[in-house]
Amino acid sequence: MAKKSHQEMLAKYAEAIVKVGLNIRAGQRLIITLGAARGVPHQFAPLVREIAKAAYAVGAKYVDAIFADEEMLRIRIQNAPKDSFDEYPKWQIQAILNMLENGDALCSPSPAPTPICWADSTRTWLGASKNAP
Repeated sequence: MAKKSHQEMLAKYAEAIVKVGLNIRAGQRLIITLGAARGVPHQFAPLVREIAKAAYAVGAKYVDAIFADEEMLRIRIQNAPKDSFDEYPKWQIQAILNMLENGDALCSPSPAPTPICWADSTRTWLGASKNAP
């Protein structure tokens, strides 16, 4: 058996995330973001793109990703007033909550071995253990 390329393995991983972790249904929408970092770090772009391809392949209606700009975060930390760090993009959080309330899926890829995936508005956690918070 020939050794699979990194790209092929990434595509298979994305397919497992979409089909098993998220169980995307035809017509469902998917948002890919990482709340703790205010978006997915850019180094995750290849995986995010493969997840999007796999989601569309199973019938997703719409897939979007929110990417983090780590340089903007650094600039904020270095330059913003110290009393401004409780400010955050409430519109972004509301948009994600609206999608979940509509039965859409949320995937938050992270450096951990298993991405955090919310399949629907019941907030069923689809990580390493179904009993996780």
